[in-house]
Amino acid sequence: TLSAFEGVLIKKQTKKPQNLTERVAALNLGKKNSIIKSFLMYTYKKADHITTNSAQQATIIESLGINPEKITVIPNGIDEKLFSPRDKALIRKKLNLSQDRIILIFVGWLIERKGVKYLIDAIAQLPVELKEKVQLLVIGTGPQKEQLRKQAYSLQDTIIFLGQQSQKQVAQYMSAADIFILPSLSEGRPNVVAEALASGLPVIATNIEGTKELADHTNSLLIPPKDVSALNSAIIHLLNPKERASLQKNARTSILKKGLTWKKCAEAYQKIYIQHGAGSRSKS
Repeated sequence: TLSAFEGVLIKKQTKKPQNLTERVAALNLGKKNSIIKSFLMYTYKKADHITTNSAQQATIIESLGINPEKITVIPNGIDEKLFSPRDKALIRKKLNLSQDRIILIFVGWLIERKGVKYLIDAIAQLPVELKEKVQLLVIGTGPQKEQLRKQAYSLQDTIIFLGQQSQKQVAQYMSAADIFILPSLSEGRPNVVAEALASGLPVIATNIEGTKELADHTNSLLIPPKDVSALNSAIIHLLNPKERASLQKNARTSILKKGLTWKKCAEAYQKIYIQHGAGSRSKS
């Protein structure tokens, strides 16, 4: 928010157009804080053009009275070569993971909004014989790390906390997994879902705005937020190899068909800067 405001000041000094890129974090803060909302409204009105990475964000900005003609949705891209299906057995051997268990994976910040506590509860409620067949890998760190570790203490053989990992390591773990799970309460447009799908993983995710732009009935199971029972049932459903396969076959193609690569993303931004940058002059 402050960097965008600084951009407005620089725009006034240089008389050059300002293209503003918005993400969901600032919008969420604006809902809670009237001062931040004032900053946002000022920068939105003064910007020559605004880009967002999801239709949800564009709709919110429009609802604030901003002309929709000055808003463009440009989804983030992914590295489709890095995030791709690989030899699962080989990767598991390299990562010292079980060859027999069905591996579930979560990747994200360990914060309240990501809903990891509901995922742990859902795993805890699996029948004993199923707990022995699955393993949940939790990748990420955050303020809830210790709290979540304590919650999962009795499931130490089933839930493994791997901490923060590099992008390359995340891609490897995704290749080793069978199912990706994101039980978030809210999202902007989670790139991690696109990365999981590009890796060939069926997805279990909450039926929320942003996530729904990537996950649908052809590649995912969508459940209500905070619904441990629904999450538990979705996991049990996808423990069936046939059910996983029916979603898996559409996972990677659904992302590639949408052109969600960094090359396409860069081309879209280049077009915006040509149309609303070098080729135009500021009038505010």
